[in-house]
Formats: sequence, C-alpha cells, structure tokens
Amino acid sequence: MIFECFGKFMQKKNNRVLLINPSGWQKESTNLGLAYLSSALKEAGYPTLVLDINRYQLSDRVLTERVLGYSPRVIGISVKTATANSGGHIANLLSPVCPDVIFVAGGPHLTLCAESYMNDFSVFNYGILGEGEKHLVELVDALSNNSAVNKLKGLVYRIDGRIQINRWHPPDDLNDLPLPDFDSIETRAVYGDISNVVVTETTLSFRTSAGNPWPDSNEFNVGFRGEPVPEPATLLLLGVGGLMFRRKR
Repeated sequence: MIFECFGKFMQKKNNRVLLINPSGWQKESTNLGLAYLSSALKEAGYPTLVLDINRYQLSDRVLTERVLGYSPRVIGISVKTATANSGGHIANLLSPVCPDVIFVAGGPHLTLCAESYMNDFSVFNYGILGEGEKHLVELVDALSNNSAVNKLKGLVYRIDGRIQINRWHPPDDLNDLPLPDFDSIETRAVYGDISNVVVTETTLSFRTSAGNPWPDSNEFNVGFRGEPVPEPATLLLLGVGGLMFRRKR
C-alpha cells in the first residue's frame, strides 16, 4: 500500500485534523494530552478540532454527522487501556463513511501494546508512541508533503502487512511545548449554550513532566515548567478533590 513507505497524499486544501477522546469510566476529566496535541498542530498551521466523547458524550449517529460536517483529513484517536476497544470501535465506525481519512492511534495503551493493538484494529493506518506533540506534527507534515514516513521517530506503521515500530523519546525540555489548547475541545455540539451547564465535580489535569527518562525506575520527575516542586511540596486548591501526584524521592 502507498502509505506503507510514503504517507497517503494529504491535499493542501484539506489539512484539518480531528482528535477524539473515546468514552471511558472517568467522565469528569479533560484529556490534557489532546489539548497539548491540538496546540502543537495549530502552531504548525493545521486546523484542529477535539471531540471529547468521554466528557461530552455523543451517539454514534451524532458523531458520524459531526465528523462528516468537519471533513477532516486525519483523525487521531487517544487510546487508554480502558478505552482501547471504544477507540477501535470509533475508527471502525467512521472508516466506511470516511474512506479517504487517515486514522492514527496514540496514547498510553498504544505505546505499551503497539503491535497487538495495530493488529487487532487494522483500520488504523499509523500509531504514535509516547509524547505526540512533535511526532504527530512530523507525521502530518510528511502526509501533507507526500514524503516518506518510515524514518519518523515514534511512528508505528506497516510494511507488507508487518507492523514496524520506530523508537521514541520524551521531549528534551517541557518548556518547548506550547500551552494546552482547551478552546479546541468542542462542547456546543452537545450542550448548545454551555453557560447553563452545571458541573458538580471537576478533575483538574496538569502536566508536571512527560515521559520517563529513567527506564529502570517507576518514578517520574516532578517539576512545573522547569521549576522543581518545593520541599515539602504544597498545593492549595480550592474546590478540587481527589488530587494525586507522585514526588521523586
């Protein structure tokens, strides 16, 4: 297939990207990762929309209509272990009605189980490992320019039906990442005027570090945009419950 070594040609006149967060069990959280991806894609010049189905649920019919209305060229689906099957279902649902769309999987489950997941859901053309702010933009760039993709870092792709996995690495400096773009998360398609929506519980998402530079340790470095957490670490949050984080000792 043409996308095995060279990306499917992505016409310049349609370079829209749609990012989808499938439905899961933690309904009140916001997908911070997709907000970061949206910001990186927009900074690179690609119009981006986020449908957070986990937070703002859509039926299959409404989702299909919304996707056809937006007419993206690339659909990226965030995959956690709890949403792996849901993400595959969405891709299989949309693929027949969007035959020219490029489907990309990413997220923690894909990073841990890339080969098995891509085999289970062959609808996905590509997968992105690890932190995708740079790797996804590089993939969309390559698709836009009809250039080779097989050398891209953090990419999962196929050659002659076999899954190929390129190594990835976390960002060298979190300060180089753009701030998350929450404005791209669409809510009005579900609720209309969201000023009347009452949220009874909110889960606050924030990023302290990305990836794990110590592969032999299960501890993650904690810092806030380059600044270490004070000792002892103290966070004063009003109206937010259930906050958990791990401090490297």
